[in-house]
Amino acid sequence: VMPAGRTLQVASCHHYRDQWAQEFELKYEDQNGEQKFCHQTTYGMSERLLGAVISVHGDDAGLILPSSIAPVQVVVIPIMPQKNPAVAEAAADVLARLTAIGLRVKIDDRDLRPGQKYYDHEIKGVPLRLEIGPRDLAEQQVFAARRGGSKSPLLLAQIEQAVQSELE
Repeated sequence: VMPAGRTLQVASCHHYRDQWAQEFELKYEDQNGEQKFCHQTTYGMSERLLGAVISVHGDDAGLILPSSIAPVQVVVIPIMPQKNPAVAEAAADVLARLTAIGLRVKIDDRDLRPGQKYYDHEIKGVPLRLEIGPRDLAEQQVFAARRGGSKSPLLLAQIEQAVQSELE
């Protein structure tokens, strides 16, 4: 049952026996050397399962993917790196540290306004966004925004543990 109260058939299995094998002359040789028609089945699950995930884990702003299935678990967004090269360096360091502990991380260093980047990753369901700007660097922290809405600072010195905790 989906959040709106409607039902979704998630999986189905159909055994077609040998009807299609006969139609297309699809045979195999059994242990006794006899030619036999193949039996076929289909399983309708993959696309339906994705639809269920989207229906259950989403809102009007897009996907809200659980971190365990999100293609990108964390996106790092450097704020004004062109004015402060240390911001880009810190973003690369965070990427390296989080990737080293097995997280799927991406840096969004496109030449766009931060709000556009936030929107792009929100609609894709990225569970955690880390913003690093000059003020954050001065305080040795990053600003973390969960896709579900809450925001908080995380210390750079403990970024691995803090991000894992946020994702849990």
